[in-house]
Amino acid sequence: MVHNKKRSNERKTVIFAPWGFPPGWSKIEYHIHINEKGVKIDHKCRTCSSTIALASALKNVEYINLSKIFILGLDSILDPRDYEDGYEYREKVKGKFEEYLNNLIEASEGCLVNKEDFDFIVAPGIGKYYGYEFKGEGKHIFLKAFSALYDYFRNNKVTYIFFDITHGINFQTVVSLYALIAATLAADPNLEKRIFILNSEPVSGYPREKCIKEHIERQTVPELRLIDFSELQTIIQSIRAIINLGKLDERPLVEFLGSIKKEKILENDTLSLVELEDVLGFFRLLRLGVVGPLYPFSNYEKNAKIIDEKIIEQIERSLNKIKDQLVPKINAHANEVTYNQISLKHVIFTALTNIRETIIKKLADSKNLEEYKNALRNLYGAKKLRDKSMMIEREIETIKKIIDHLRRISPDKNTWGKEAYAFAWSALKGIRFDDKRIDKDVDDRNFYAHAGLNFELINSISINENGSEFIEFDEEKLKEALKRIL
Repeated sequence: MVHNKKRSNERKTVIFAPWGFPPGWSKIEYHIHINEKGVKIDHKCRTCSSTIALASALKNVEYINLSKIFILGLDSILDPRDYEDGYEYREKVKGKFEEYLNNLIEASEGCLVNKEDFDFIVAPGIGKYYGYEFKGEGKHIFLKAFSALYDYFRNNKVTYIFFDITHGINFQTVVSLYALIAATLAADPNLEKRIFILNSEPVSGYPREKCIKEHIERQTVPELRLIDFSELQTIIQSIRAIINLGKLDERPLVEFLGSIKKEKILENDTLSLVELEDVLGFFRLLRLGVVGPLYPFSNYEKNAKIIDEKIIEQIERSLNKIKDQLVPKINAHANEVTYNQISLKHVIFTALTNIRETIIKKLADSKNLEEYKNALRNLYGAKKLRDKSMMIEREIETIKKIIDHLRRISPDKNTWGKEAYAFAWSALKGIRFDDKRIDKDVDDRNFYAHAGLNFELINSISINENGSEFIEFDEEKLKEALKRIL
């Protein structure tokens, strides 16, 4: 067992590798040479697995902390004919991979690794093995890998990811790459540029020395089908579109949703992404600076607090769905292994987690207009949108001054109707009060200019017991104003 000496400047590192059939691998002297992205490695060891060689190389770099090695294996590694219970079978599959790992480590020469660093992700199989047809799908494998990787990346500050594709089955490797990209984008978009993708050179015509002695049962040539993984590319596109919400730009997500409907991509329940429509409206208002209706203590049915509650519910539901173990169902009579149907739309909602935490929640948690103003200043300031920030601050300050004025002239009240509010607004602006303006509609220019806080839109202002200001909008007027921009 190897223990690295911990240093304060260590960079937490993860290896992710799809493994096919370890008994088919032969011993090679691997030479790991890397010199990019701030990583310098030059290491050799003899083993049947490039993943073990890579782990050994990383263990010898003093500034790297190899914290986890994820191995993605498939159910089809083990003959299912002796099992009826899917849970027991899955545990046996995992145990089989652990047995293979022990054999590989023992047979290695000059490779220093800890088997405790390995974590096996076992996913549904695809194809015909041992006389059984494994009816898994690409999205089953994708979801199992995505769930494990996303959870780890969300809860650990990872610096580097090494993706070793040497030992994966063709389709398994493709799905693994999609899952890795999706997990990094959803957890931390900056992680994507710190991925190393590695594959050993091909070789032939040398004496084969196996690390695992196991009989391989030969089968007759089966009838095979081509597997379509195009849906996975669409999921990556959706996550990239969601990331743009962090830039206060909902348009890429609008374009994406429009395209999948037009092209009939992601059909069935995955297409039911109507839950995103409120999020799109929320971010459109943010982009335009029309933040008045989004104030969490307002009667607007899609204010920040309500949107936040809806997203929390969607995210929690999706997190539970992506943790589905997809336990195999073994049917000995039909000679098949089947799995539950799943929807990849839950990956899309999971990708909203960062957006919710960094933007929506911070606005929703505002306890009064002052906190709301500060949250917006921080948001727009971080996006280098100082002009919008100044305009919004001006409008919120105006409302606060109007409330202060109303409290001075009527200290026994905590609610003021539209006439009182409009009169105070006119007094503050130094213009003659015109009661006819109260019933006028708001044009788009003024709607934008006043951040959606136009006095013509406000029915009343109240002070709650906790001191927060509550804004009651004229629902019909607000609905008409929003209809033109949403």
